[in-house]
Amino acid sequence: MFLGGIAIISFPPFLSLAVEVDTSADVPPFLAPTSLTATAVSPFQIDLNWFPVATAVSYKVYRDGVAVGFPVATSFSDTGLTPSTTYPYTISAVNVYGAESDQSSSVSATTFAAGGAIFIPPAPPEVVLEPTSEHPEIPKSLIINEGAIYTNSLNVTLTLSAKNAFQMAISNLPDFSGVSWEPYQTKKIWTLTKGDGKKTVYAKFRSPDGGVSVVVSDSVILDTAAPANVSYFTALPGDSQISLSWQNPPEPDFKAVKIMRSTKFYPASPEEGILIYDGKWVSFVDTGLVNGMRYYYTAFAYDKIGNYASGAIVSAVPQGILPPEAIPPEIPPPPEVIPPVIPPPPEIEKLNLKDFDFIQEDKKIPLIEEFKIKAKTEEPLTISIPYENVPEVFKTMLVTLEKDEKLFSFLLRVNPEKTAYLATLVPPEAGIYPLTITILDYKNQTLKKINGQLITEKLEVTAPITSVSWYQKIKNWIVNFFYQLWQMIKNIFTF
Repeated sequence: MFLGGIAIISFPPFLSLAVEVDTSADVPPFLAPTSLTATAVSPFQIDLNWFPVATAVSYKVYRDGVAVGFPVATSFSDTGLTPSTTYPYTISAVNVYGAESDQSSSVSATTFAAGGAIFIPPAPPEVVLEPTSEHPEIPKSLIINEGAIYTNSLNVTLTLSAKNAFQMAISNLPDFSGVSWEPYQTKKIWTLTKGDGKKTVYAKFRSPDGGVSVVVSDSVILDTAAPANVSYFTALPGDSQISLSWQNPPEPDFKAVKIMRSTKFYPASPEEGILIYDGKWVSFVDTGLVNGMRYYYTAFAYDKIGNYASGAIVSAVPQGILPPEAIPPEIPPPPEVIPPVIPPPPEIEKLNLKDFDFIQEDKKIPLIEEFKIKAKTEEPLTISIPYENVPEVFKTMLVTLEKDEKLFSFLLRVNPEKTAYLATLVPPEAGIYPLTITILDYKNQTLKKINGQLITEKLEVTAPITSVSWYQKIKNWIVNFFYQLWQMIKNIFTF
């Protein structure tokens, strides 16, 4: 069909063409700018900064709802303002098609008073990390505990330094998973991950213009494991004195033993009682004592970083030297250190040996016949019970071993995290030893005694089996053959 020299082609209805749009397709949202800040720099000017939007080609600045600027960069200086006046701001992003995003969250700033000092902050585009004086070529913008090598606490202090830093991100993981940006600060208390060993903390910094620094890190060795208690802690009374002796624990990081004394009860911590000895010796004579008075001692072994053992305990009563005729035929036993057992509350009454963990070489030792513990000699043995199993008021617990008719006792002391009461000791030589766990109340009265048996076996060290290669076997055979041949020839000529 022709119309005015123009050909018009018509299609039947069933051949009509149409463009179909997939309305189910996801259109990525055009996000509003974030982290908008407003800083007054004079009585007449406020500077704005924000984080960039990936698809934006420019931005629109609103002051109190009215557009006042159209910057391309992620910063804007609003000038010609009135002194001592507060101005609210929002911004939006504009893409290549001219579409405008939602407006950002509102921020405000107040201009300086007229005649006041003008502060113009430096604004380099990127974060600059601080080098160390020892290695100026290596950035050191993160330091743990002032550069300490070891720590015995999960909580450490971070020292941070970076010029032009606006925000920072801290993490125990190098990929910063789950970590958000936070305001930059030069000091921060940080919690390390649990478990002894080398711990690394990572940090990165961001400038007001969005520049992000390289990742920096620092490491520290976490050591929360206390050394084993001293062994064979004994007290020999004399005239106005008591001679103490013990064996130091075998740990390589053992530093010394601190012995605390009291006339009331066994000191429960290295800060309780009177300090009478601090050193590496294995004996000490406590002099100037009052005859007839009972003295309680707790020996706390500690390591180089300051972790303390739970405490080995002993007590004795100094006595004057009596002439033979004055010594009674039978010396009555000294009064009981611990009062008789009193009826315990239900939560204590239900406890038994199965509620305690016996750990050696990082492995829990199963009970045999519900009352026997089989352990190795020369390897520290830890006895513990969860903190929540024993109420706070019943905080004193003792574990006692009997050897050669002598008793050696140790405190089960709560750990710093308040997750368990525990004591670590070095088992005696191979043998079978009665073991008693005593639970006391706040008045040091016995609530319950739990009896068991410690069976120790000597740690056997076997020589490693080494394989010999085939060529080494042939070499050994040839050497042996010629040696035997030489011996035969020598014997012939000697004969």
